[in-house]
Amino acid sequence: MNYKLKIVISVSLMLIFIKANCQADNPRGHEVGMAFSPKGCGISWDFCGNKEAISNLFVVGTDFYGVINGKHNSGCKAEYFLNYILKTKEAGDGLKISFYSGPGAIAGYLRDKDRGYGLCAGLAADVGVSFKFKTNFNITAGFTGAFAFHISRHGGNNYSVNFYKNGVLQSFFPVVSIGYIFK
Repeated sequence: MNYKLKIVISVSLMLIFIKANCQADNPRGHEVGMAFSPKGCGISWDFCGNKEAISNLFVVGTDFYGVINGKHNSGCKAEYFLNYILKTKEAGDGLKISFYSGPGAIAGYLRDKDRGYGLCAGLAADVGVSFKFKTNFNITAGFTGAFAFHISRHGGNNYSVNFYKNGVLQSFFPVVSIGYIFK
């Protein structure tokens, strides 16, 4: 079974588990959107949080390391963040500005610097600001980073386990997402 299929199956099982544990009466609704960054893009899903305190964010997407300059193909990854809303401010005309931060996890089939493609898994972090409009649209800007291991294959059955450098080096790249809240 190839690595990308294993990741898709793992992500699907994770979604089923998370959805099974969600409360049926979610007062915030579910937000679905797109996340864009120089390090990759993906589909985001914010779910199962209570009205003001917690946000569960799940992002499935691509990794652009070496893609933009034409050197490599994209990788794929899944990230989950348990974001705590630190402060919310009403800015008038239905605009709500929220500051958030939280821990998370990352898993994927990614390229790390000169080590080639391999499986990646570890801890992640998310910090940013969210602008929620009265029309149920949400624009978010923030930063994500990962402290993970990268397992790559080097000819035959030779594997190496290394620290995932891109998780730290690319944490300074901003991530902007646009979403719609379904209530």
